[in-house]
Amino acid sequence: MAAEDFSAVTEGFYEAATVPARLSRIGELLWEFMQVDSGIMYVCEQSTGRMLHLVSATENFDESARVDYAAHYHGINPWFGRALLKTPPYTARGEELIDPTAFDRTEFAGDWCRRVGIYHMIGSTRPIADGIVVGAGIHRSRRDGAFTDGEAAIYDKVTAHAARALQIAWRVGAAERNMLACEEAAYAAGAGVLLLDARRRLLFANRVGERLLSTQDWFKIRNGRLEPSHLNARKPFEDAVATAAAIGTLTAGGVPGGVVSLSDRQGRRLNLLVAPYRSGEVADLHPQAEVLVQFTDPGLDNRPAAEALREAFGLTPAEAQLAIALAQ
Repeated sequence: MAAEDFSAVTEGFYEAATVPARLSRIGELLWEFMQVDSGIMYVCEQSTGRMLHLVSATENFDESARVDYAAHYHGINPWFGRALLKTPPYTARGEELIDPTAFDRTEFAGDWCRRVGIYHMIGSTRPIADGIVVGAGIHRSRRDGAFTDGEAAIYDKVTAHAARALQIAWRVGAAERNMLACEEAAYAAGAGVLLLDARRRLLFANRVGERLLSTQDWFKIRNGRLEPSHLNARKPFEDAVATAAAIGTLTAGGVPGGVVSLSDRQGRRLNLLVAPYRSGEVADLHPQAEVLVQFTDPGLDNRPAAEALREAFGLTPAEAQLAIALAQ
């Protein structure tokens, strides 16, 4: 194994991990590096072995074979089943996991392996998240002969990087899913968020914030800076932003910056919570942001339904209407 070959394949793993559509490339690079014609890589639950996602598989695993493997043969695969009993990370040749004579008598060997043209294997299991492992195996036919201990050692070394690349992709994907869920929840609740620097330059607005800014009923961008449309609110807003940016941290005594109340031409009110913004130790897409502005969309009708109130609290129709009026 040339050092430059190993460096190139590991670099390819990490490049593929950054693009969800190219994750299968991690397996393809592994097969090429190990010079095999058969291989499979998947993500599964460590406790049950249940397959969660097929990352990559070679051409001998055609569509029909992949479906059948996921539905049945994965569950009776003695290589994977025995490897899963070991604490990951774990790498072994097939002959180390099950005696060849016993293997020959299994349904997996007689049916599945014969179908896809494999017999010898090196497999590895490696953790990529809590309770989640990646399983990766390469294969040879009976005619091509077994893998050597040296090949298993190389495979162990290279799959460590393949699994690490998948771990990165898994974490990035989870973070993106969480961000999307939070954004959807904020949008449904009408929660608006704006991030500013100390000079009131707008650095970020979520969807509710963008919608509010687009109306120009409440805010305008003037000389690159955010300011309330209503003249009387500009000085209180500027002072609140300046105070929040200067203090820079939330204190037990209150929220530096405070609350600023705006109004539009129709007389509607919009209360803004102005506070310092600090990302802490997590990665931040807006490192220059210093001030957080939060509000609830004034156009959102979040009044409870009268019928729901009557059923929940046993109110009369008049009492339910009074409750809605008081809440509003």
